[in-house]
Amino acid sequence: MKPLFLLIFWYIFLGNVTAFATLSERSPEQWAVGIGMRSARSPFVSDKKPSADVIPYLQYKEGLFELNGLEARLTVYRPNHSRWKLNLLGKYRFTDIPQNYENNFKGGAFDFGLEGAFHSENSILVQAQLLSDRKWKKYFVLRMSSLFPMNNLLIEPYSWVQIKSSQFNDKYFNIGNKDSTNDFGLGLGYTLGVGMKLKYQLLSNLHLYSDFNLSVLDEKTKGNQFTEHSVIHSNYVGLFISQKSGHKKNYLKSKRYLKTTYALATPSDLQDIFLGKIKSDRYQHRLFSIAYGIPISDRLFGLEIPLYFTPKVVQHFSSEVQSSFNEYVLAIKAYLPFQKPFKWRLGFGEGLSYVERITFVEGSELAKKGFAGNRLLNYLDFSMDVHLGSAFGLKALNSFWLGLSIHHRSGIFKSSSLFGRISGGSNYNGLSLYYDF
Repeated sequence: MKPLFLLIFWYIFLGNVTAFATLSERSPEQWAVGIGMRSARSPFVSDKKPSADVIPYLQYKEGLFELNGLEARLTVYRPNHSRWKLNLLGKYRFTDIPQNYENNFKGGAFDFGLEGAFHSENSILVQAQLLSDRKWKKYFVLRMSSLFPMNNLLIEPYSWVQIKSSQFNDKYFNIGNKDSTNDFGLGLGYTLGVGMKLKYQLLSNLHLYSDFNLSVLDEKTKGNQFTEHSVIHSNYVGLFISQKSGHKKNYLKSKRYLKTTYALATPSDLQDIFLGKIKSDRYQHRLFSIAYGIPISDRLFGLEIPLYFTPKVVQHFSSEVQSSFNEYVLAIKAYLPFQKPFKWRLGFGEGLSYVERITFVEGSELAKKGFAGNRLLNYLDFSMDVHLGSAFGLKALNSFWLGLSIHHRSGIFKSSSLFGRISGGSNYNGLSLYYDF
C-alpha cells in the first residue's frame, strides 16, 4: 500500500511541476468523488455473513495516470499511434470472507503488477493483468468490456476470467486449512465472471452509479470443505459528483496551489471542534503537511465552486511516545467562495489517508473502544481561508491565502472492512498558508 501511495503522489507532484508557470489550465479527462455501499455473497461456509461496506470513491484521469476507485494505473509504454499500452497497476481486492475470518485477512488486500490494454476502434477494451499480493502469490486476469452511451446513461458490460496460482488459491480459498500442503491444497484454479456498470446523470454534476457482477468458481475450489457457494456476486451502488455527461476538456481559470499546514492533535471529536470545545493533547503531537492543488473544475451544480485534486504528504513529528513517520493523502476538495467584506472561502475535502505507523493519538483513542488501528482510513479536510491580498489591500499578497484547517481520519463508524471496521480516528487543528501559481 505504501509504495502505491508514494508512486501516485510523486508522479502527480513532480510530473506536473512544469505546469506551474502556465497561464491557463485544462480540465482532466475524468474526475469524480462520491461514496457508495458494497455488498457481496461470500463463497465460504459460515454462520456469519460479511457485512456491507461503505466505500468512498475517487476518480482522476489525466495523461499517463489514472485513479479509478480502488485501482491506480500508470502507463509506462505506449508505441506511437498505437491502440495498446503497458501499465503499472495497483488495486484493492476484496476477499469477501465471513467476519470470523476478517481479523486474519483484513477484508481484502492490495495487489500490484502489470497490465496490457488494447482499445479497439469499436470501443472494446481488452485488459490482460498479471498481479501478485505482497507475498508474491500470483494470479492472471483477462478482462473485456465495452461502453454504450445513451443520453444521460452510460452502460458498460464486462466479462473476465481469473486464473489463480495454486499458492494464491490455497491462501484465499482454502482459508480454514492453515497447514495445507500439496496433498491437501486446492492447486491451480479459475473463476469466470460477467458484470455490468451503469452511470446515470441525475442532475447537473450528480450521478448515480452501480456495478453488479456474478462469478463462478472452478469445480475443485467450489468442492472443498470450506466453500458453501460456487456462484458468488457483489454489488456497488453510490452517488458521485463528477463532470457532466458529454464533458469535454476545457480551459480553467482556477490556479494550481501549494499549501503548507502546521497542526496540533486534539482528542476532541469533530462535533466538539466545530462548537469550539477543543481539548489539548497531553503529549502535544504535531504534524506538518504539503498539499498540491490541481484544479479539475471551475463550477459545481452551475455555481462558482472550484474543485481540486489534492495529493498531500504529511510529516508526523516525534514525541515522548512515538517516533516520526509519514502520512500520504489523496483527496478531492471543493471551495465555496465569498466576496464580502473581503475574499474568503470555506473548503471541504474527501479522500483516503495512509499512515506508515498508527499515531499514538489515534491508537490510544481506538484502544479505549476495543479497536486496533488501521493504516488506511477515510480522510476529511475542512478549512476556512482568507485571501490576504483582498484583506489587506496589497497586490503583493494576491497569490496568498491564510486559513484554519482540520485534518480528520476515521473508519466511518465500523461500516467498512476496507478501514478495518473501526469506529473513531484522529483530529488535528492547523494553520495553513496557500500560494497560488
